[in-house]
Order: sequence, then structure tokens, then C-alpha cells
Amino acid sequence: MVGIATGRAGNLRGIDQLTGVLNHVGTIVLPNKLPISRIYSIMNKQGEIVDIPTLKVMQKQVEELLAL
Repeated sequence: MVGIATGRAGNLRGIDQLTGVLNHVGTIVLPNKLPISRIYSIMNKQGEIVDIPTLKVMQKQVEELLAL
């Protein structure tokens, strides 16, 4: 799960709420969640994420998903 917000929490409450709903209906949810805070501060003018630590965590999540 990835939560994106302009504020500082990265939509943690939304991630938790949706995780509960998805677990209830039997969906497998990866345990590592990625709350991305202050999205505008890590993007360039073209809308691409340029923050290296965020990109590394995103890559790790993709790899975990593909390993299922």
C-alpha cells in the first residue's frame, strides 16, 4: 500500500483503514506500507519523484509484490 499526501502523515490513517477493509474481504496486503509525505517536495516540475530514498523504498515494494 502506498499513501500519498501533501501533509506530513502520508495518509497513514487512510492506509490503515483500507488495509482493515481489504483484510476483512480476504485480500492479501503486503506488510510494508509506504506513506509518502509532502509529495510536492520530492517531485520535480515534470511530476517525477526525484527523492532517492523514496525511490529505493518504492523499488523494494515492487520487488516484494513481484516475488509473490
